[in-house]
Amino acid sequence: MILRLALLMMAVLTVVSVSLYYYLRAGRREALLSEWQARDPSEAANEHRDDWINRRLAAAMRQTVWRLAVVVYALPLAGLFLYVGFTDPFVP
Repeated sequence: MILRLALLMMAVLTVVSVSLYYYLRAGRREALLSEWQARDPSEAANEHRDDWINRRLAAAMRQTVWRLAVVVYALPLAGLFLYVGFTDPFVP
């Protein structure tokens, strides 16, 4: 029973994790774009803009993936197993 619940939670948490990843990525991309515009508002520098944004975005998202894994997967599943461990009626 607990294994099925954990697998169901993993499926739901995967959807949540992917959704949060793309949401945070879009927000970070917008912040980098506004930082680029503040740094160099001329149109001549826009040919290097995408490379600059993608490099900085890749570095930031590596950290975000680890944080999401801990917050989205580890904490809820640890909570489930702790709850079951403390309330298991089959333990003498």
